[in-house]
Amino acid sequence: MSRKHCFCIGFIVSILSVTNGANINNNSPLQIPAAMLSYLDEHFASLTSDLTRRVEELESRQAEDARRIDILEHLHASDVDQMMVMRRGMVELRTDNEDLHNQVGTLQKQLDTQQTSTTKTNAATTAVDYNTSNVVPHTPEVLLENISSGWTEDNNVTETNSKPWFRRDSYGNGKWEKNLNRITRTGLTTNDYAFHAILGHTLNDPGIEHAIAFENIITMLGGYYSKNTGAFSCLQAGVYAFHWCMRSLPTSSYMYTELVRNGDVIGTAVAYHASTGSASAVVQLSVGDEVWVRVGTHSSGADIELNTSMFSGYLIK
Repeated sequence: MSRKHCFCIGFIVSILSVTNGANINNNSPLQIPAAMLSYLDEHFASLTSDLTRRVEELESRQAEDARRIDILEHLHASDVDQMMVMRRGMVELRTDNEDLHNQVGTLQKQLDTQQTSTTKTNAATTAVDYNTSNVVPHTPEVLLENISSGWTEDNNVTETNSKPWFRRDSYGNGKWEKNLNRITRTGLTTNDYAFHAILGHTLNDPGIEHAIAFENIITMLGGYYSKNTGAFSCLQAGVYAFHWCMRSLPTSSYMYTELVRNGDVIGTAVAYHASTGSASAVVQLSVGDEVWVRVGTHSSGADIELNTSMFSGYLIK
């Protein structure tokens, strides 16, 4: 509101007060000058219009504020609903995670029990008792040949008390006998883990940390070595020995290789000037650990030669 409007309101209030006082004291109407009436007529209409406009603006703003408050309350209610849904989802995820954790623990216990049972079963030796007698004509050499041909083909067979002897019955007939009291067969058990693989192709200028896949598997006992990835996966916890060698080309090159366990370097070898570099490592592994050989730093254009590069490992205990 402008100062002019305030002055007009104050002036009108003063006039009305004077008028009321005159009417009370004199009991006669107050005579207002013509100039004052002209001034009031001129500014009263604009004052009334301005006040009306301002009231309408306040009412419009109040309605807008009320609408915005309704929108905010609606958004707040929606956010509360979303938070409740997310909270329920988190509770469900936590429950599912606990269930999966328990299932993994149960499966791990079953796997350990199965491995222990398999180890005990395969580690036990199979004993078979035989008590045989063979009658042959006069020469013991024929008997020995027949007996040995039946029992010595398997290198894993051990014979005890197998010396033949000659006996005559009450009629004077003689016969050669051989007592095979115990024959024990032994073989590989689940405690035997070993592998040996050779690189079957030349690696031309390989990238740093490139995993080397030795695809020509020569030996594979018990454990699991992948010719596709070049990684050995531990199926039996224990102490393992690993050996690898590389030949670098050409003559002016050098090549570093690294033995890694689950991504951590545990050994390094280097080959210079078309020579072979080798190294060994003895490490403790747990079930699920992986060990492989990867490329380290090398000179530009350095290659790894096939057939002369190899990777092997075995369980110590």
